[in-house]
Amino acid sequence: FAVMRVCGFLFCVLFALVLGVTAATSCRYTNGTGASWDLTPLSYDPQGGVPSGYSFSALDGSELFINFCDQVASSIGNDACNENMPSGSCQYDSGNYFSNGDASTATFIAFVPDGEYTEGIGLLYSNGDACANSTRSTEVFVACDA
Repeated sequence: FAVMRVCGFLFCVLFALVLGVTAATSCRYTNGTGASWDLTPLSYDPQGGVPSGYSFSALDGSELFINFCDQVASSIGNDACNENMPSGSCQYDSGNYFSNGDASTATFIAFVPDGEYTEGIGLLYSNGDACANSTRSTEVFVACDA
């Protein structure tokens, strides 16, 4: 399960561990109380294609791409998502690609319960492309249902 906020958009996506995805980078976090999360198995090698389940349509009709603690696939729009920075999240809308957050800014944040899940971890990508009077960012909240 993941909830993402992208430049004012809020949408939910159900994530399942995708078998066969090879981690390209470490994506681990331990908080002050000793609770640990390892999202490394959710990360994929950006030099390959986008694995199933890592792109989806938003309610506004745009298409979104995500990776965990690494940039999205270079095959997306001839690497248009990563043109300005290594994008951890990218949006395709009206013929344009926008970075919704720089992968190098990946920061773990507190989980925000959604009514069904009460525990998990959040991942924030910030300093993406310009959007109105700010820069784009993405919050992804991940909970385990097993």
